[in-house]
Amino acid sequence: MTGSDDTLAARLGGALALAVVAGATLLQAGRLRRALQAARGLVADTTAFTQRPHGPRQRVLLLGDSTGVGVGGGPAQSVAALLARDHPQLQLINACRSGARLPDVAQQVAAHAHELPHMDAVLVLAGGNDVLYTRRLPQLEQAADALMRVLAPVAPRVVWLGPANIGHAPVFVPPFSWWMSLRTRQAARIYARCARRAGATYLDFFRVGAADPFVADRQRWFARDGIHPSAASYRYCYDRLRRSAPFSRLLPAAGALKARVTAAG
Repeated sequence: MTGSDDTLAARLGGALALAVVAGATLLQAGRLRRALQAARGLVADTTAFTQRPHGPRQRVLLLGDSTGVGVGGGPAQSVAALLARDHPQLQLINACRSGARLPDVAQQVAAHAHELPHMDAVLVLAGGNDVLYTRRLPQLEQAADALMRVLAPVAPRVVWLGPANIGHAPVFVPPFSWWMSLRTRQAARIYARCARRAGATYLDFFRVGAADPFVADRQRWFARDGIHPSAASYRYCYDRLRRSAPFSRLLPAAGALKARVTAAG
């Protein structure tokens, strides 16, 4: 092969690579557009679950984004609703709002300042939107540290449910799915580090490959928009939360609680 042939082959290879990238970009843009349209419908149909019983035994404040609201699974299948179902005497104040990033979560605390002195625990469901929309990693760490400082005086226990591998969401195609996986891995490490510095508990749901339970059956684990979790995913996350040390110490097992109530009656 002559030098001119090598040059031609290199140009053809470059043109092919550009065509592949351009095609993937168009495909990804179309999928995102349809997903966002579907997501808007899910958000409009979902409201944050709150429980305010008379004479509550414990009080928990929920902060975060659409995953705290339960978008994709419905409010009755959200983490908050599942927690309330097992603990009917638990007061749940749900300040979560769809689309919230970490700075927004810090502002959610201020909105409920009059109720904060009585909190036993804070449950944070946030961080995914920051992976999607925050460009620089140092900004993530600054926002996470700021949030932890805001939460420190609110309750003796803070549990943060971090995002799962966003790159595994059905809406993303390679190479964008690879990039989202890398971003989520980096963010999860930052979130865990910030939580550890503040003495909070970080539940890390990030996994890669076959180790990620959400990748085996995506129709089961993701809502119809291909972005938000499904009811099955919320149940999985709640079960993980229920087994975590801070909440197992704060809240008795549902079966034990029901047994004591039955015995007392």
